[in-house]
Amino acid sequence: MNKAAICAFVKTPGVSPVKSRLAAACGVNKAESFYFASVNDTENLLRSLKDIAPEIIPWWAVAEEEAHNNSLWASFQKIEQGPG
Repeated sequence: MNKAAICAFVKTPGVSPVKSRLAAACGVNKAESFYFASVNDTENLLRSLKDIAPEIIPWWAVAEEEAHNNSLWASFQKIEQGPG
């Protein structure tokens, strides 16, 4: 069976600002709450792939090199996004 990967590109709250346009409108706390809910939903969706497409391996593409080992991203393999 051939393998494939799917990457979810993420930023780490506390290391990088997240949802900055939303934060400007409703505040950082609400924007981060929305971001965490979105990450949780994304993780659940990626986990569900194993039932319908076990050949697809989920990865987190983490924006910040220093956050690569953050426990927030422990559920899947990680790759750094790199500069730019």
